[in-house]
Formats: sequence, structure tokens, C-alpha cells
Amino acid sequence: MSIIRNEVLKLFINRNTKFISLYTPKDFDHQLHNFSGAEYCFSDLEFLQCNDQNNLKGLARITKSIKIMKYYDINLIILDSES
Repeated sequence: MSIIRNEVLKLFINRNTKFISLYTPKDFDHQLHNFSGAEYCFSDLEFLQCNDQNNLKGLARITKSIKIMKYYDINLIILDSES
């Protein structure tokens, strides 16, 4: 299942795609910033919602355009930039 999921993610995360909004569901454990083309793909993110600290750190290195960010920690600590 993991191989199939990685191949599907590679179809969307590449140098031909740009995202302005990204939501990762609970228990999403793929490091999106490590995919080839992620620097281009996520460089214009304006909205980010995730619950994985590694994805948050990796995407923060790539983009400087996030206007709204929601981070949900597994310990129920919520960081919401809209507040």
C-alpha cells in the first residue's frame, strides 16, 4: 500500500504542479518536502494544515507565503494563525 501511495503522491508533487492550499489528514506520515519537485510545488502555499512536525518544518523551509496555518499536535495543543 505504501508503494502505491508514494506513486500517487509523485503524480501530484512535481515541477509541473503548484499548490496554494494543503491539508494533510491525521496519521499522514509522508514527508512531502522530500519529494522531487516539492520546492517548486509548495513554494506558493498560502494555507497549510497539518499534524506532523516534520512536514511542518520541511514545508516551512520551502515556502514563505503561508498566510493561514493550522497545526494540530497529537497532545491536543493547537496552533492556529487565524486566532
